[in-house]
Amino acid sequence: AGFCDHAATLSGLVVTFGEAQDFSSDGETAYFVLPTRWTGKANGEGFEEDGGWAFVLKRQGGNWRIACYAWAVTALRRV
Repeated sequence: AGFCDHAATLSGLVVTFGEAQDFSSDGETAYFVLPTRWTGKANGEGFEEDGGWAFVLKRQGGNWRIACYAWAVTALRRV
């Protein structure tokens, strides 16, 4: 409920991805970190948020599917 309240205040979101880091795979499971920057407005104030998404993918029926992911904020700036 808390995140839904926060998300309702967001507008103008733009995402930029960096090159994948720490990639590894054994053919059935893959892991990588994707550097990410979000820009937009929260409660009408501009912000930039840097962080990273960590993904684990599993091969299922010949396709790659996200098994789990996590998000971490490394910097938050008001602009």
